[in-house]
Amino acid sequence: RFRYRVENGNYTTIFTKSPEYEILGTIDGTYEFEITTENYARRGSNAANNTFVAVGKKAPPANIASLNISPIDQHNAELHWPQSTDIDVRIGGTVEIRHTPHTDANAVWRKSQKIVPAVNGSSTRKIVPLKSGTYFIRAKDSIGNYSAAAGIPSVQVDLPEPQDLEVVQTFTENPNFTGTFERAFNSVTEGGISLSGKGLIDDITDFDAVTNLDFFGGIESTGSYIFANTLDLSAKYDVELLADLELRSINPDDFWDSRTELIDDWTDIDADDFNETDAELYVRSTADDPSGSPTWSTWEPFLNSTKRGRGFQFKVEMATDNTSQDPIIEALGVTVSLQRRTEQQRNISTGTSAKAITFPSTFYSTPSVTVTATNMASGDFFELTSISRTGFTIATKN
Repeated sequence: RFRYRVENGNYTTIFTKSPEYEILGTIDGTYEFEITTENYARRGSNAANNTFVAVGKKAPPANIASLNISPIDQHNAELHWPQSTDIDVRIGGTVEIRHTPHTDANAVWRKSQKIVPAVNGSSTRKIVPLKSGTYFIRAKDSIGNYSAAAGIPSVQVDLPEPQDLEVVQTFTENPNFTGTFERAFNSVTEGGISLSGKGLIDDITDFDAVTNLDFFGGIESTGSYIFANTLDLSAKYDVELLADLELRSINPDDFWDSRTELIDDWTDIDADDFNETDAELYVRSTADDPSGSPTWSTWEPFLNSTKRGRGFQFKVEMATDNTSQDPIIEALGVTVSLQRRTEQQRNISTGTSAKAITFPSTFYSTPSVTVTATNMASGDFFELTSISRTGFTIATKN
């Protein structure tokens, strides 16, 4: 004889000869179980008892056990991890991947950004852009519960300085952020770019009742900032672009009465675990003179990549899926580098007069030139002049 009850309710009794029984249509709560056996004379044994607390899908999933990384090339790496132990993550859930440039105490989830779209919850690996800093992965179940903030697996990367790159330009927008804002602003209070509030000053009827003027009316769900300056390399090159983005998240108006979502939809009561904000850098390029009437490419996201063009513009896009969470961009910049290159030409006849040599492709900066001369008579020598990014002049003399 098997009987059970839920939350101190009435017992349900089942008589069965099977060593197992499946309870259908279960709900969350505390279950009490009791099992006895009976002989042919219907005399029962002492009861075996057990209690079980069913939490169902409301419980957050467990953190993934570990995270490792294997570099592929100078731009990409592969993250790999053990599969989630929770079935509602493996079926219908996702694994979210984030990165922060920090490797110190600031290397925490709420100061990270999404670097690739979330992958299926059954996945165990993903190719990601390779950057110095800290990578995180976090399980999210089929109804949107994240694993606990404590114990999120991470792996750190400290890349050596590349020896074959020449830094040609470094853009640093913070702390002044003098570019162009759309639905965003430079918050002196928060020390970075913030999404703007939706409300208008003219709509305020009682200033004493406004807890935060910057975010009156709630915050925008998206916003952007275009860098103050356009990069012009004067010729078309393949450039290496490395993003620099430091992000943290805040609750802009941390009062329960200020939240507009239903409390059942809150992912964080204490406002110290942020999952629903993000920011991403974008670039567009042109082969034309950017100071004229250039034809620009479409905006493309980047983190660590190679792009071709003469002119480049950069912007950052910010977003939140929860108006109680606001992304703050504390540091923003881009490092632009060129790969060092060597070009050579052979069997060039100079004759008795000066000869102008033009490089097949223009260099960004004036290169070093080395000449090996042959078939020279006694007392002959050569002289190099007018060395520039496009070529040089050589003259043979005696």
